[in-house]
Amino acid sequence: MSDLQTERDAPTAGGVLRYVLAPDEALRLALPAYGRVRVGADVANDIVLRAGGVEAAHAYLHVDDYGIQIEALAQGVRLHRDGAWTDVALEQPVDLELGDRVAVGEAVLSFHTAEASSVRTRVWSHEALFVGARLREIFALVDRLAQTTAPVLVLGETGTGKNVVARRIHERSPRRAGPFVVANSQELDGGHHRDALEELLGRAAGGTLVLDEVSALPPLAQLGLGRFLERLESDSNAPDVRIVATTNRDLDVDRETHSFRLDLLFRLNRASVRLPALRDAPDDLPALARWLLDRLAPAPVALSEGALAALQRYRWPGNVRQLESALERALLVCDGDTLEAHHLPVEVRQGRSRDPSGSASNLTLKEEVAALEKRRIIEALEAHPSQAAAARALGMPLRTFVTRMDAYEIPRARSANKDEEE
Repeated sequence: MSDLQTERDAPTAGGVLRYVLAPDEALRLALPAYGRVRVGADVANDIVLRAGGVEAAHAYLHVDDYGIQIEALAQGVRLHRDGAWTDVALEQPVDLELGDRVAVGEAVLSFHTAEASSVRTRVWSHEALFVGARLREIFALVDRLAQTTAPVLVLGETGTGKNVVARRIHERSPRRAGPFVVANSQELDGGHHRDALEELLGRAAGGTLVLDEVSALPPLAQLGLGRFLERLESDSNAPDVRIVATTNRDLDVDRETHSFRLDLLFRLNRASVRLPALRDAPDDLPALARWLLDRLAPAPVALSEGALAALQRYRWPGNVRQLESALERALLVCDGDTLEAHHLPVEVRQGRSRDPSGSASNLTLKEEVAALEKRRIIEALEAHPSQAAAARALGMPLRTFVTRMDAYEIPRARSANKDEEE
């Protein structure tokens, strides 16, 4: 009998979701809109199976807009369709249809759709993150590049997830069974950078070597790295290593100011992935914030409209890393099952941030006043049982209060007391 377990239940959004069913468990698990779900006996998997014959990491489920695929990582994955069982070949993804059954060892899974409210889901890894169209396009590009051997340059501000992308390139590549080695600029700097590179290549042989923040390398180290990469390309006896470099600076600008070598840039930038700042991908923030809450909270926690509005107003100079930190701090003072705006750090609630260049917000004074008024109205509505009570708390006539709500597109309560209209 299979034993499919999850870390915990988590709320899902409205709509129809695809889900995987473990028949013996009467448990349905919502699949992400996009991403990769690992299945196996090890507790680090997204879906943990305790049935006989299940390996530590036995299969991947690949999920996107086009459907679901099963990829076998070990023998013993079988597909039931049209009344017959067939073996799934290793590392050759197979398209699944709704209603299909898949045996992973002795555990049997099937795939269906249902209303989101009726599906129990779990906390997914970053691979299975619900994202907006912009990041989905980036992930699709990353997955295509993963199948090549070309060096990849990953660009993005601090906290945008460059190392996450580098790891995804490795894990989606034919080298995923090999080592994944990250080297920072300090390891490549100094008088013995050639010896350091030789050691790193030996550690990363058969896998991926990530050169983290290469823009921080001084000129001498850049020269040595460029020559070393040239030898790596031309020497048939050199270790077989995939190179991925990351930077938080625009190397084209650095090249023009002669602070980064042109020949090294050409060697590293055979292909590139540019990650947007969080403030430039507003459609991704709600799903990202809810995913982080699922991962950080010990029990399911919802995100109120007021809290979400505050998160969307803030410019997040530290990007995803700063968002994660802010939510972690908010959870420390949240004593219920809903995270409200007043739980957020004061700088987020008040919208005080600077962009990475150090300049202040580019909002006009009128826009800043409107943002402050909208936030105070939302917070008052969250703190009081009626619109009338919220208006009184702000010292605002009810008619003016309701007019402001309409102007800021703040939803009214579905049912209101009569005294609110007086």
